[in-house]
Amino acid sequence: DRLDGPQGFRAAIEQELAGRPVQESDIILFIHGFNTSYGEGVYRYAQIAHDLKFPGIRTHFSWVSHTKALAYAADRDSLLYSRDDLVTTIQTLAATRGRGKLILVAHSMGAELLMESLRQLALTGRRDVLNELDGVVLQAPDINVNVFRAQAKAIGDLPQPFFIFTSQSDRALRLSALISNQS
Repeated sequence: DRLDGPQGFRAAIEQELAGRPVQESDIILFIHGFNTSYGEGVYRYAQIAHDLKFPGIRTHFSWVSHTKALAYAADRDSLLYSRDDLVTTIQTLAATRGRGKLILVAHSMGAELLMESLRQLALTGRRDVLNELDGVVLQAPDINVNVFRAQAKAIGDLPQPFFIFTSQSDRALRLSALISNQS
């Protein structure tokens, strides 16, 4: 269905929540990562939600990835361009009536987009929105450590719980560090 902007999106979520029991009223927003098409992002998120047996509302934020391994810089530009739209999406979900917990999950380069959006909310004085978040999960975050520290400092009190899942043996993150000249 085509929705009429943020208001239409919120109305659709609230309509879906209206018939749900409280234990099925949580919302997870998933943000895909680098080199991921819209379809691949939806599929990956559907698999995660299925594996976790998540009974709530599943939402997916898709930013334009060029879906090419050599388009790393172009994907980073696309995610930065998408910040305002992700901020609007988070604000819309935070204001949704009848919802339970609001949990944000981001993978790979999507984690940088999420952190930039949380930073933007903090810098624009939207602590009220940040206070509505019931958790953040960063999966294999593709963020320079110093950039992450600066983002976290700007955000201030991070939403809790705040989880970061990463692995020393993650070849994609090692390649990202090499491409972006990080040690």
